[in-house]
Amino acid sequence: MTRGGGCNLQLVAELRRLAAAERCTPAQPALAWILSRGTSIVPIAGTSYRRWVEENAGASDIKISAATQGALAEIFPPGAAAGARYPEVFGRTLGLRSEVSWHARGKMGLGFSPAPNSPGYRG
Repeated sequence: MTRGGGCNLQLVAELRRLAAAERCTPAQPALAWILSRGTSIVPIAGTSYRRWVEENAGASDIKISAATQGALAEIFPPGAAAGARYPEVFGRTLGLRSEVSWHARGKMGLGFSPAPNSPGYRG
């Protein structure tokens, strides 16, 4: 299952509900929550459109309520998002092999690296 499907859609629906209550876009409370965690944590938001860059930057001006912060923590505990970032077939198409890695906090992530028979392999 990729991050875009299944139970993750329920998480997105909850985020949209909270954003509507805060009168902002769904990305803004998510980024504002990350920004509220302290100066040693920095969100890195990728986007394809200028308007979304501006929208994301607007998160720095948002002060989400304590109730919304609590709801975000409850809805999105560590590991709440299920599945790999991209379907495994994407990696195979590009000649990459999937790898499971463990983050410093014990969270598992799935990434891709060059397969042994590909030009980018550095075994």
